[in-house]
Formats: sequence, structure tokens, C-alpha cells
Amino acid sequence: MRTPKEVALAALQSMRGDDLERAELAFRGLSPEAMQRQYGDSGHTRAEIVQHYRAARAEIDNAIQWVEAQKD
Repeated sequence: MRTPKEVALAALQSMRGDDLERAELAFRGLSPEAMQRQYGDSGHTRAEIVQHYRAARAEIDNAIQWVEAQKD
């Protein structure tokens, strides 16, 4: 049976996902001007989308580090 810490880490790893990598791959090689254009009907530029995923990843990575620092 897994410890609560192991369960929390597994859940956070699942939340981490691959959205950032997928966005970076999709927008790879685009000019700075293209990155500032709205992406489809999203209401956001490509740069904003990537920044959102980077910020979300940082939050989850910080949470993972916090859980790892907790005593078992």
C-alpha cells in the first residue's frame, strides 16, 4: 500500500501532463510576430498560451517539491 505522500506525488505528476510540451511543439519555429497573433478562436495569442502552460507547470512543480520535502 502506498503512503499518502506517494499518492499525493502520483496525483501531482498526473496533473503535470504534457500541455506545455505539446504547445511548444505546435508553435516551434514560428516568428515572434506569429507568436503574438491570436490562436484560432481561443482569444489568446500563441505566446500567452505557452506562458499559461509554463506558469501552470511551475505551480505543479513547486507543489511536488513541497510534498517531497514533507516527512513521511
